[in-house]
Amino acid sequence: MATIARIDSPFRLDTPFRPMGDQPRAIGELTEGLFRGDKYQTLLGATGTGKSIGYSDPVFITDAGGTPRVTEIGPWIDRALADDPEAVVQIGDTHELDVSALGIQTLAYDPETGRATPTPVGTLIRHDAPRDMYRLRTGCGREVTLTGDHNLWVLREGRLALIETASARPTDYVPLPESLGTVTEHVTAADLLDDLPAGGLFVHAQEQILSFVDENGTAAFAQPFAEADESNPYVKLFDIRSSDERRGGIRASTLRAMRDATDDFGGAWSDEGAAVSLKSGAILPARLLLAPSLLYFLGVYIAEGHAAEGYVTLASRDDEVRAAIEEAACDLGLSFSTRVCSDYQISSRLLALWLRAVVGNGSASKRLPGFWASLSDGDLGTLLRGYFDGDGTVERASAVTATTASPTLASDLAYALTRFGIWARLRRVFKRATNSDHGGAWYWQVTVSGQDDLARFARRVGFGLTRKRETLAALLGKRSNTNVDVVPIRGGDLRQLRESLGLSARALGDKAGVTRSAIQSYETETRRPSRRVLGALVDALEAEAVRR
Repeated sequence: MATIARIDSPFRLDTPFRPMGDQPRAIGELTEGLFRGDKYQTLLGATGTGKSIGYSDPVFITDAGGTPRVTEIGPWIDRALADDPEAVVQIGDTHELDVSALGIQTLAYDPETGRATPTPVGTLIRHDAPRDMYRLRTGCGREVTLTGDHNLWVLREGRLALIETASARPTDYVPLPESLGTVTEHVTAADLLDDLPAGGLFVHAQEQILSFVDENGTAAFAQPFAEADESNPYVKLFDIRSSDERRGGIRASTLRAMRDATDDFGGAWSDEGAAVSLKSGAILPARLLLAPSLLYFLGVYIAEGHAAEGYVTLASRDDEVRAAIEEAACDLGLSFSTRVCSDYQISSRLLALWLRAVVGNGSASKRLPGFWASLSDGDLGTLLRGYFDGDGTVERASAVTATTASPTLASDLAYALTRFGIWARLRRVFKRATNSDHGGAWYWQVTVSGQDDLARFARRVGFGLTRKRETLAALLGKRSNTNVDVVPIRGGDLRQLRESLGLSARALGDKAGVTRSAIQSYETETRRPSRRVLGALVDALEAEAVRR
């Protein structure tokens, strides 16, 4: 407990927080200013004083529109500052933007409750990186880049401590959220007008445009069409009226300018009734329904797919996956064929362009679609099921694993599984193909293990493939490995938890399969238990708390 007081002052401050970095000096200077009678004092935060993380590090936020997502913090702040340059305050190399009124939130650890709770974001700050930055990596493979005096809450020797990054120890435990929480507003369609680059894209909106023309006359269409550097507006209007859907397409850039000039066609505009295409090829709805067949297809593509210039290929020899690929292609109205090697080919430049835009193409650049965090639990489970059917493996050592060349995808998968309270570990592994001359490369392995997490995985994600589903089912119900995921706590804290549940040492021991004397020795700190014993005690306390 830190105490700041002067005998001749009626003001006293008690706080459980210990000043870090240059905070003691700042507190001293501010205090002296108060006693001098200074009316105004300004505290400036210099680069590297506890608020900086790396430019490319992913963060989980709920944006101003209430949409949750994972995004790289640097580009996100860059866009925010560029969108409102007049509100940006610059002091030296530091740029600040007050966003307190926008309702942006992120998860923050509350040491009083021990929980990660949604917390408002007040200010976005960008500045030059200091010379030295630290890469903090947890035992489970999560990483973050921090300044040396960034404040961290850690569990050290059984007690919470607020430390600087530079003083972190390998034996420290970093608190992380068990779940990302629930989503109230679910995305049900992908907006291709937002996802796809405008160049070469055509929009078909016969109903909206003709409704506007009927209400306002042909000149109301012709003038903004011509002002958008287009010729022959009346010919285009004739094409729109024709029964040939493809002839009525308008360039996406032209349509955007026309919507701005006509106030969204007098309010008649709706993405719901629009479609998009390239100059040739299939036409798809502008708002593409994220049906289960498409979400599963996306998962399989992320695992096994490739988008070339004018077509998409997917590799799978499993009959159940192949049937799902065919179902998705039919639902999209796209034709497909099979190659000699048995791979599927869907010849659609538009689909290939969209897949590259939303989930990437090369194995090292694949990622989950940006809208994954706004999917319902059921839809997110379907997306992940498609991926794990393609890339997932059920290991004999009671684990579900998937290996990817993309660190972004590995991180996305870990975040997405956290939605369901499933804890995934990430680690780099070196792999070499045995059937080629490839010299091998480093990959990221995503692992779900432990009976609790495997049970959640089976229930919330699972496998569509019968053989994988049955193999996973055979692993469930085995004795839990309590050597994993056990956070050491002080004996006094264990006693406090036990007594708060009204359990005697004997009663807890009966539930955990541990002797009363072992519990008493631990609680009085005369002897430390093994991780197996501690795990059994924690599991028993958690089960009793849930039961009540």
